Amino acid sequence: MCFFKDIISKFGTINKFSKTFYEVSTDKDQLFMQLEHQIFVISKIATVKFKDVNRSFRFLALGIFLLLAIVTYYTIVSLK
Repeated sequence: MCFFKDIISKFGTINKFSKTFYEVSTDKDQLFMQLEHQIFVISKIATVKFKDVNRSFRFLALGIFLLLAIVTYYTIVSLK
């Protein structure tokens, strides 16, 4: 997986990065290996994010439910 910080820290200059990028993109085996690695890492990241988003929706639903319960309780108490 290629992140911006990795590019800056590993390659130093733009010329060195361009040379390495060109070498990888011209070698078919190395290019496909890089793509396979990126697909694997992106899949792992997407799985973790999906779990976190689902968990956040559950907490949001719980929060809305509790808010409605409290509003309903105070509405009933204030009517007495």
